[in-house]
Amino acid sequence: MISFRVIPSHPDDRGKNRIRVGRDQMRKLGISSGDVVLVTGARTTAAICLPSDGKRLSHDPEFEFFYDTGTKLPTARLSDITLYNVRDNNLLSVVQVKKANAVEAHQVILSVREIFFYRKENLVLQDLYGMPFVKYDRVRIANTEPNTKFPFVEFVVVDASPDGETYIMTEKTIVEFAPYKTKISHVTQLSNLKQKIQLGKKILDKRLEIALESLEIYDEGCRFLLDIRYVFDDPKEWVENRMYATMSISDDVGNNYKCADLRETSSRWSEDSPQYTRLVGIMVPPIKNNASRLALEINELTWQIRQKKDLQFIDQTNSAIKKEPTVVSVRQHHKSMYMITQGPWRFEIDLR
Repeated sequence: MISFRVIPSHPDDRGKNRIRVGRDQMRKLGISSGDVVLVTGARTTAAICLPSDGKRLSHDPEFEFFYDTGTKLPTARLSDITLYNVRDNNLLSVVQVKKANAVEAHQVILSVREIFFYRKENLVLQDLYGMPFVKYDRVRIANTEPNTKFPFVEFVVVDASPDGETYIMTEKTIVEFAPYKTKISHVTQLSNLKQKIQLGKKILDKRLEIALESLEIYDEGCRFLLDIRYVFDDPKEWVENRMYATMSISDDVGNNYKCADLRETSSRWSEDSPQYTRLVGIMVPPIKNNASRLALEINELTWQIRQKKDLQFIDQTNSAIKKEPTVVSVRQHHKSMYMITQGPWRFEIDLR
């Protein structure tokens, strides 16, 4: 398994289950162009792996590292479908990739993601041939209905056979369609709180403070709360206050858990005080009964930023819109910038 830093999709991969990595990394993974791999972020999906051409796109992000630890991850381009299937719309900085052993799907059951009327005979099922997937992946099928405003219909794989982790569609795969019942989400829903552990643990690292406030244990998994403060070298403004943390979780009896969802609940910024973000995460599966300790290790923190001087254009645009009512919208193209702080930082949690 190899970790990759995510960069924008290749323009030829839109709507397809693909990932592009360097040829050196493909050799290390033991794969060739067109092989199926498993890609893991907040959840795991399957994708066709192709070699990246090494060319930069105009909107490729810039990365700035606060501490040079000597660890520079290789980059991977995930298609829009693959990115959605691993992250559930959270900012994602790192994914893990490994070779997959895909089996031919005998039968697949699909359900529309939203309430939507379609005719099966208008769907181009040939789009699915050769497509890798795991259960609960999103798939997109072309819609040939005349005069439609929706050239594609999006489905979720609600079931597949035979039993397995990774599948691939073939011409022999029987595709069935289930009626829409409820919106399917990748986010684990927690219920029946069993225990709440107040922690208040803090780690101080130069200008960084990470506080693990609490852990809530549920039947389906756990919820944890992180408060993070950081002082930047020079004045910078976060874009939409977006932040992401990559982490690993294990217990004292050899079980591993994963962060299935990570969301911000609040954030603050000012020039004369530290940047602040509160993150709430959900980890699955449920904690094993024989576990007495957890180790939560944060590998890195990533902020999406824009320098303050780049915000002057937005102020000027807002002033122009107020003065000229005929201007209804202005779209600003900008290069994303990410500040990365690498750990690891480790919290030990006593469950007894």
